[in-house]
Amino acid sequence: MPIALKKPIPVECIRYKPDGSNVGEIMNFTCGSMRSINDSRIILLRTPSGLAACYPGDWVLKASTYDCYPVTDAQFQQTYTLQDED
Repeated sequence: MPIALKKPIPVECIRYKPDGSNVGEIMNFTCGSMRSINDSRIILLRTPSGLAACYPGDWVLKASTYDCYPVTDAQFQQTYTLQDED
């Protein structure tokens, strides 16, 4: 049986700092498709599947369709490799 490898697809990403200090950067990165929950540091991202929670330390990925998704740091470290910016 043949084996297939998933093609690498570059995605833009930003880490939500563990201290929650870069909410403004996340807002700009997501083009405003997020909101914070009251005074907590949890932010909600609008995804095609509905709202998804993003916690300090998580990563926000932007697909080629400009949809944004939260990913835990553990999942990010296992799945992605940061590339140097040109």
